[in-house]
Amino acid sequence: MKTLLSTLLTTFFFSVILSLPLTSIAQGENNIWAFGDSLGLDFNSGSPVPIATSIQSRESAGTACNAAGQLLFYIGVTELTYMPNSILDRTNQIMPNGGNILGNFGSSAVNGICIVPFINDTNLYYVFVLSADEERQRGLQTYLRYSVVDMRLNGGLGDVDVARKNIIIDSFTSEQMRITKGLNCELWLIATHNDTLIFDAFKITADGIDNKPVTTGLPSAKSLNLTICDFDISPDGSQVVYHQIGPSPKLILYDFNKTDGTITNPQILDTGMSGVCRVKFSPNGSKLYLTTDIEVLQYDYSQYPSIPDIVASKTSIWNKSVGAFRTGPDKKMYALTPTIPSITQKVICINKPEAAGSSCDITQIIDLNKSQQSNNFGLPIITLAAATSTSSRTDTTICQASQATLSATIGYNSYTWSNGSVGETLQVSQDGTYWVQMQRECSSHTDTFVVRFVNIPTILKPTDSICNNSEILLDATTALASYLWQDASTAATYTASKEGNYTVVIKVGPCQSTQTTTISNKSFSIDLGEDKKLCDGESVLLKVDAAFDAMAWNDGSTADTLVVNNSGQYAVMVQKGICIAKDSVQIDFVGCSNCIAFPNAFTPNNDNKNDYYRPILNCNVLSYSFKVYNRYGQEVFASKNPADKWDGSFKGQPLGLGVYYYFVKVQYDYPNAQEELYKGDIALVR
Repeated sequence: MKTLLSTLLTTFFFSVILSLPLTSIAQGENNIWAFGDSLGLDFNSGSPVPIATSIQSRESAGTACNAAGQLLFYIGVTELTYMPNSILDRTNQIMPNGGNILGNFGSSAVNGICIVPFINDTNLYYVFVLSADEERQRGLQTYLRYSVVDMRLNGGLGDVDVARKNIIIDSFTSEQMRITKGLNCELWLIATHNDTLIFDAFKITADGIDNKPVTTGLPSAKSLNLTICDFDISPDGSQVVYHQIGPSPKLILYDFNKTDGTITNPQILDTGMSGVCRVKFSPNGSKLYLTTDIEVLQYDYSQYPSIPDIVASKTSIWNKSVGAFRTGPDKKMYALTPTIPSITQKVICINKPEAAGSSCDITQIIDLNKSQQSNNFGLPIITLAAATSTSSRTDTTICQASQATLSATIGYNSYTWSNGSVGETLQVSQDGTYWVQMQRECSSHTDTFVVRFVNIPTILKPTDSICNNSEILLDATTALASYLWQDASTAATYTASKEGNYTVVIKVGPCQSTQTTTISNKSFSIDLGEDKKLCDGESVLLKVDAAFDAMAWNDGSTADTLVVNNSGQYAVMVQKGICIAKDSVQIDFVGCSNCIAFPNAFTPNNDNKNDYYRPILNCNVLSYSFKVYNRYGQEVFASKNPADKWDGSFKGQPLGLGVYYYFVKVQYDYPNAQEELYKGDIALVR
């Protein structure tokens, strides 16, 4: 037999800023299996290696190792008689108080031994033992008992605590029990009853065993032949599959509540199995294996909840019967060939238990060189993570949002938030401190979230305007912010004087908002036209031909037109958006009729009465020519100045009495005026 040395494992737990999911630490508690006639398997090398032990158990046995895979103790019968069980230390010696462990009569209870470490003390172990059916057949009561092994006793080799030995916690039990994890820091030991389809679930916590089980009564059995042959619990602890033997054998599926220990929602999975069967889930629960008297069947349990699809996937992977399967530390599944006289037993291995059909690769790997050894390898040890309590803090800034989702670390069994809600996430909409307490097995972690919402408002308008020769101040001022404009300037404001796109990045802590405004020049002009001259009595309509928001004439009117019939300067101011345009026009009204008159005589005798002659102009003129001729056609006076007068002389000498002739060319200064010619005679009288 191998010599197994013990080592000490020290586990450190750290409080980290970013919480990480808990993962199962590699455990060696199931690395050695003791069974049969002085047999055992050692998995510490990675593959099972036969070893020698000191028990002779045909069905139930149990083995406990530490986390390093070193043997601590094992239990079974030491002689092939109907003697009580014994607990042996790692040196193969019966512990001082390890004898007379009641139950498992003749090592005949199928799954009658289960070893469970204490949750709060790695030195203590429960050893649960069920009565065998042979005891009931002899008229004896059947029980579920437990004893406690304390590894600190007997110089570290361990011994049974005499005050806690063969403690009865249940009666009328059958040969089947299983251990599974609860929701958090607890285990559930589930045992079945004889002659009735009843499950008793015992809750095991750090405080010990709750002796009042949660009892679930399944459909009543009417005869001794309707009993639970075997059952198994899914790896996640959510479902129970059991095989009911009798006239109508069935494979039945139930839901298991890890919180309160109840078993509900029966569903018939399959019927018609042959003989005594053994049922076992694959390591990750995707497959379900059933051994019958003639073969090994595989069901694709990944098809759940579709029962028809699970049944349709049923495949025979081995055409011989084997004992109960047990999952090894290497995640492969192992079983023993039947106990047949003179035929040595073999170890059968499903190398790929999650693979479908023949791909699961079921093979014979070890010849034990002994016959009639055992029907199974015993039940595994289920361990919980050590009790730890850690905490972390996460400072969270939420940018540009009105609410946020805080996410706890996945992989825990339960979550409780600071507001009492449960679940992996919490919706928040206000600044504050929030926390979530996460529980996985016996480990708890509290993560605190300090949440700050930062919503940078949209400050810049998408578009804005300037007018000619004007500027606009773009103001991005935000509390506690820094700024970066498109030209790399960093002030809170920017003066824009041209058309174009202007962009600023506003940063507050880790949050930023990029805002852009497009500046366009909205300048416009209006035109009232050229200055105008009109004839007296006429009028003109001044009009602004442009859309506008507001306008005003210099006379105070605000219509878009203005009727003018008096001379003067007329101005208008028009506003559209932020821009203003102005224009003005000069309107003059002039005479357009009776513009000229011609006296018919004058007396240039220096008496200051009618001494000069000129046409009388009543209108403004643009051009003017006045000439005087004598009767011989000689020009005696000429002027282009309307103010000039003829004094009746020629070359400084007075002219004589007589008739003279005038010629006047004139273009008046009024609209559409043409040059006009006037002629006539003048009487010069002295």
